[in-house]
Amino acid sequence: MLITAFWIMLFGMAIVFIFLLTLIIAITLSHKILKFFKPADFIQRDEIIPSTGGNPKSIISAITAAVNQYRNKK
Repeated sequence: MLITAFWIMLFGMAIVFIFLLTLIIAITLSHKILKFFKPADFIQRDEIIPSTGGNPKSIISAITAAVNQYRNKK
């Protein structure tokens, strides 16, 4: 029975090793394929909208109101 448990453990470790090896190979291949593309091919820099930052006082008051409402429900 102990020998059977050992073989099951060894089989499981082999499966995990094969899976991790396959994952490493897939990541390496995708890196080699994707390095031919420039980042500009994926993202147009002009389309990025900068954050306005908002009004910190209004954000803090909204968060405070939400927390108070949550606490009052309990």
